[in-house]
Amino acid sequence: MYINPTTPHGERLRAARAALAARFPYLYPIVYLLTLVETDRLQTMAVDRHARLYYNPCFLDALTDTQVVGLLWHEVHHLLREHPGPRGENLHQRHPYLSKIALDLEINDDAQTAGVDLPRGNHPYAGHFPEMYGFPTGLLAEEYLKLLLGFPPEKRPKTPQEHGTGAGGDPGDWELGNPSPSTGGVEGANLEVARQATAQAIRDYEAKGRGTVPAGVRRWAEAYLNPKVDWRSVLRNTLRKSLADLAARQRATYTRPHRRASTYHPVILPGTYGLKPRVAVVIDTSGSMDEELLGQALAEVQGILQRVKEVRVYTVDAAVHTAQKVFRKEQINLLGGGGTDITLGIHAALAHKPPPDLIVALTDGLTPWPTSPTPVPLLAVLLQPHAPTPPPWIRTIVAS
Repeated sequence: MYINPTTPHGERLRAARAALAARFPYLYPIVYLLTLVETDRLQTMAVDRHARLYYNPCFLDALTDTQVVGLLWHEVHHLLREHPGPRGENLHQRHPYLSKIALDLEINDDAQTAGVDLPRGNHPYAGHFPEMYGFPTGLLAEEYLKLLLGFPPEKRPKTPQEHGTGAGGDPGDWELGNPSPSTGGVEGANLEVARQATAQAIRDYEAKGRGTVPAGVRRWAEAYLNPKVDWRSVLRNTLRKSLADLAARQRATYTRPHRRASTYHPVILPGTYGLKPRVAVVIDTSGSMDEELLGQALAEVQGILQRVKEVRVYTVDAAVHTAQKVFRKEQINLLGGGGTDITLGIHAALAHKPPPDLIVALTDGLTPWPTSPTPVPLLAVLLQPHAPTPPPWIRTIVAS
């Protein structure tokens, strides 16, 4: 087993990765997150939940260059569409092997529109496509699984190729476990940042007229970036009002003329300008914050950045791990995974000089809170609908 090998097969896969990023530039954030692992412990190619791409060199020998690019596109979409997370795990519990086919169908129904070359027909490593089973295209994996379960047991597809944790299943014996400097891989939080960056890149790609993306990819990106429930509207309105109140503060300046300067000529009066609100965001990165909740948190940071352009972000579980000034959510480094004490992040934000004008805490709510009111407004966003209620002096918004 070789990590990021310089073997001929490793170099071929690197060339395929560069070709994929050149053809689909919006995939760049997640394509170059991959750790390449050359191994003979599996027969084909698969990703794990830590963005490692495992491949058998003999398998690559059976593929054309365009098929290598196509299969890399396929594996990247397992990571992109959150198949290693709760979605894949829930489907795996419903049916261990048909769920893997359903997840493949969700990806491969975009292959023709994307123009990628995947093994088909009599190829020994042919994939699964909706037309093989008379299914419509454009469905989600959950819908494909329902159709597959409608087949009589004797007519169901054969067991698919290996997938492991890349499709929400049990770890394959080729997988290397948790990330480390020697084995590569990334934590789930960093993978979530890459998904966020990719979803935004997909939106920008089409908005700037650079091209179109397959319908399933576009649907995923829009669902990932867009608010889905009413509580997000409440949050946006609350932030808008809080930030507008802060921005209404005025300070004198002689670099701008007074609006009635002509009336008082030749006396020079100072003009005024609004102070830019300083916002601190405290993100709960404890073990109870799964990838979906972290994705919601990052989406809210993006909404705040659209209002104030820059924020100071603190990531905290049982300790404060990072304190960063960020201008884009892609700059956020989510570290944590232990217990929870959001008060540590709040106190760290208050200790910064100059202090913030507003603190926004993004959490699942399973945490202690400060015992007395903070000197600046504190807004708690509870990403779980049935979370414990914070103290009444904290302005609280609960996901519904």
